Amino acid sequence: ALITVLVPEGFFAQFADRPLLNMLIVLCIAAPMYICATGSIPVALSLMLKGMSPGTALVLLMAGPATNVASILVIGKVFGKRSLVVYLFSIIVGAMAGGLIIDCLLPVEWFTGNLAQLAPSMPCCCAPTPYFNIICSVVFSALLVWAFVAKKISSDKQKQNIKMKKEYRIKGMMCNHCKANVETNLAKVAGVKSVTVDLTSGIAYVEGNPNHDDIVATIKSLGYEYVG
Repeated sequence: ALITVLVPEGFFAQFADRPLLNMLIVLCIAAPMYICATGSIPVALSLMLKGMSPGTALVLLMAGPATNVASILVIGKVFGKRSLVVYLFSIIVGAMAGGLIIDCLLPVEWFTGNLAQLAPSMPCCCAPTPYFNIICSVVFSALLVWAFVAKKISSDKQKQNIKMKKEYRIKGMMCNHCKANVETNLAKVAGVKSVTVDLTSGIAYVEGNPNHDDIVATIKSLGYEYVG
């Protein structure tokens, strides 16, 4: 929304004669940024409305969801720097190759023909009051509030339950994928009944009577550091 409103019209058109530079700039922004495949679509569309070439937009769509700071750190730690370099190189080359093919070989009209219809326009001052939209907004806001309240209640119950569990402080967990990875593998250790990982504090709460050394060995095998 901010891109659509604040970026001047045709801002990226002035860089149309330097497509490689545009793609490299987009890569530098998209690679470390945490953006999902669905979220990258309106961003790319908004940038195209401001004059960005379809090929450069494709680079954003490919590189944005494929990489982010968290995944880069995890891949480098678990699989090694060589695998990380190969991973990033394949994404960069594939994204730029696809972008150049679109910009150089395919007609621009294929991608920009209907963009004018999507550009924002001023609403009519005489338009009727959108009661349905207002009702939907109120319901949506109420659901958001309830989601936060329910999360708070669930968090309080979870804290009460984990008081009786053993704590293992783990260093290196960066995202929900790390959390799920630790929970899944620790649950496989003999004697473990349940595992809950608090990503914020970096603590794994283990219920049961597992061997301490088996828990520590599993944590280290996943590429994380056992703190205590």
